[in-house]
Amino acid sequence: MRGHGRVDRPPVGRAGFLLALGSALVVSACAYRPLEKMLARGEYEAVVARAGTGKRAPKRRAARAYASALAALDRVEEARTVLLRDFRTSGDVASMVALADLEAERGIFGMAVAHYSRAATLDPESVAGREDVCELLRRRAVVYLAEGEALAADQDLRRLEVLCPSMSGSAQGLADAALATQVRAEAAAAAKLLRTLQGCESGQCVAGRSARAGEVEVALSAARAKGSAALRSAARELEVQLSADDVINLLGAELGGELGVSLVSNDELRAWIGEQAIEDLGLAANAVPDPALQAYVRLRLGRMGPGYSLPVAENEPGSEAALVTLTLDNLDDRGPLGSALGWRVLALIGDLGAAEMTLVSGLREASKPRIERTEGAGGDGDGATAEDGAGEERIPGGALQTAVQPPSYAAGRTRVGADTWRLMLVLGHMRAGAGSEDQALEIIRYTLAEAQALGFADVEESALRESVESLARGRPWQAMAIADAIGGLDAVSSAASAELMLQRAACADGCGETDDRAVVERVLGEAWVRARGAELTGLAARRGFVSERAPESCPELREVLAPDALGSLSEGLGAARRRTAKGAERRLRMAVEADISLSCAGRLATPVMVDRGYRVGAAIIMQHLSQAPQMISADALATHAEVALAAGKEEQARSLYDAAAASSTDPAAIWRRAAWIGQLGDARELELVALRRILVLPASPSLMRQAHRALVVRALRDANDAWSARSSDYGAEALVSAVDDYIERYASAERWWARENLAWALADEVWLDEEAAALVRRSLWPEPELAQMHPAASRRLEAAFRGGASPGPIDPLSPEELAGSLATSQADFGSMTRLFDRAALTGLRVARASLELDPLGRRLAIAVAVTGESEARAEALSVLLRGLSAAGEAERRRAVEELVLSELPAIDPTTHSIAPLIPEREVLLELLFDIGQRGSLEQATAG
Repeated sequence: MRGHGRVDRPPVGRAGFLLALGSALVVSACAYRPLEKMLARGEYEAVVARAGTGKRAPKRRAARAYASALAALDRVEEARTVLLRDFRTSGDVASMVALADLEAERGIFGMAVAHYSRAATLDPESVAGREDVCELLRRRAVVYLAEGEALAADQDLRRLEVLCPSMSGSAQGLADAALATQVRAEAAAAAKLLRTLQGCESGQCVAGRSARAGEVEVALSAARAKGSAALRSAARELEVQLSADDVINLLGAELGGELGVSLVSNDELRAWIGEQAIEDLGLAANAVPDPALQAYVRLRLGRMGPGYSLPVAENEPGSEAALVTLTLDNLDDRGPLGSALGWRVLALIGDLGAAEMTLVSGLREASKPRIERTEGAGGDGDGATAEDGAGEERIPGGALQTAVQPPSYAAGRTRVGADTWRLMLVLGHMRAGAGSEDQALEIIRYTLAEAQALGFADVEESALRESVESLARGRPWQAMAIADAIGGLDAVSSAASAELMLQRAACADGCGETDDRAVVERVLGEAWVRARGAELTGLAARRGFVSERAPESCPELREVLAPDALGSLSEGLGAARRRTAKGAERRLRMAVEADISLSCAGRLATPVMVDRGYRVGAAIIMQHLSQAPQMISADALATHAEVALAAGKEEQARSLYDAAAASSTDPAAIWRRAAWIGQLGDARELELVALRRILVLPASPSLMRQAHRALVVRALRDANDAWSARSSDYGAEALVSAVDDYIERYASAERWWARENLAWALADEVWLDEEAAALVRRSLWPEPELAQMHPAASRRLEAAFRGGASPGPIDPLSPEELAGSLATSQADFGSMTRLFDRAALTGLRVARASLELDPLGRRLAIAVAVTGESEARAEALSVLLRGLSAAGEAERRRAVEELVLSELPAIDPTTHSIAPLIPEREVLLELLFDIGQRGSLEQATAG
């Protein structure tokens, strides 16, 4: 004995070592025989008992016998673990083949083909000549090809040629050869693209400020040539400010009714002006020879608050009252139609009664009453005569059309002319704002029908806009009635049908459908309503969406979640939607493993796994995918990365995303997905890496700007969590510099929008620290004048800092300011708001729905979901679904979800064509599974 109680042993010589090693090998070689004999006799429990109680884990043939017994007892997961462990420890490829055989037998095809591929790489003879293996490789190659993964498909077909060469002359062999020809042509193209991909490290993919300014001016010049309406649309689409001359000209076009029948909101006017000096606008206004326009410009700018009023000379009117009088007087000098245009001036100061009187007076002067009612024709007491009983209408000169009867409101029965018909549509809006929906509908229908009969241009486009405005208010019956005035519009009918279906699913009373239908019944009669109601069921279905995906490609979420869908992925996602469902994690994990490509199921399942924290299931998938290093499919590697993140291995996820991007012909798409997944999993480093990768890739300019903005938002969010970022001089200055650099990268015409979008993105975050809030203010508004140029965004940001509505006076001409200040449900959705168009009111309607999901809130959310831009549609549906869950109305939520999955149509607000309600897979996942509180990359960064 020596110290510490250790027993001395004699040294073992070389001969002794070899003898001991030989004995161990003999024991190992013989150890499997009893287990195999018991297995052959069907003594499965005895095999398991003996193997499980041994001092050492069975190896090689013994391990395979043990796994076979476990599988026979339906303990498949344990059997898979035994085989995988044996391959890892012994390196016996036969155990890998046995593992793949077991998985293929149990329908776990994704892992089976991955493990067969691994075995074929290590020892082709282990699976040579096996048609079942070749069939799996063939099936996976077809899916890869359909999904644009030609290089991965080519790799599988090359394995197939090695493993099953005997089939070359058969019918299957000929089919394989034809498939290989197609695959290799696409693989060659993909390989060439990969070789020629260039990065943007030196900034060559990003247009410089001067180049971008040139592009903007070219686009604006083309829009100017098309007219004021085109210039207005281009300014919003390009997100740029306009020159002082353009602003003055657009205000002149608005005053003359060339920009439509609605008021331009102060929010849009601020965007036109941007960050240019107000003195430039004064010079441009003074150069205009029209005194009415000069006064109108001063009036409009003065209504926008501090910093916008033009300086007043001694001989110029300075008060608002004086500007109103001057504008109206100069408009009167233009004649009756000029006088009618004065409605805008009075509406700006909130005198809607006087605005309507001015409009009616001008219309009457411009055209004598076309219709005189007698003997019971009805009237409103403002000049028409009516008596009880049936009567007839005398239409001087004969009716142009008889399908639409003249309105009961006398002022709406003026002669429809080329110069007056758009003003009559304004009158209809005013009647609706005053609460007379029946009269409004009559005036709009009659005006459109008469204008169409007269052959005026743009009547159908105007009818589309009017119908969409009714849809945007949640009035689908009135929208269909307006479209009916010119013979019907298929897009409007389909969208109205979708809106009605959603209203009936979300509300017991149809979210106000009864009132909407009653208005139409009073105008068109019950027979028309009954006839249209009978068609509603089929209208939404006749939307004409055609799927362009190949039959072999991955299924979409709508197909997987369809009521009659079958398969492990449908079961897994269905269980995950029911948060209380037992076994959801296991089912979702099995769905991913069963998918032959892994990525078809993975792209739908992994976001849910990340959000739900399904770590155990993700860890199991990770174990098996660790034995598939031969994967080169970009989508499969991305799935592997997302499984790693779900398993809590963020660093490994980043490495796998690098591999996926390197294998992809569209690496920006991979990193865009990675940024979204990083947001879902609150994986800060992954999100930052993904956003930075986008900036050094040849991505689209819009995506690169979104990524840059998201980086700035992430940096400022860090100030809310880290002391050094907000309190140290270095950290604070770095954040201020980051914002300055972000703004400076834009051309000067784009900077107002860049700051505006950044402010709205920051307002969507949760702020808990006053020092962080002060730092954000300092970074975003380095000069007080900048905050005044962004009052709506500034108000929303201050509300986020304070955790509630921001106090202070609200500009009645700024729906966005009202949206950021809602404190009660008593927001005004009549009168003044009826004078703005759909685009100006979208944010207000979503804000009202978020405030309180009563019937009005539900109706407005549905209306935006059917008529808004894609981001607004997603936000509105999110508000609706989360609100229904919060109200405990699970059945109503499920009914709305099923309608969304059925591809209900929405109407595109720009083209007025039909589009899918929610076309993006990621957005559907967020909505249906309540994931992604911060939203997708676009939503998290868009203004």
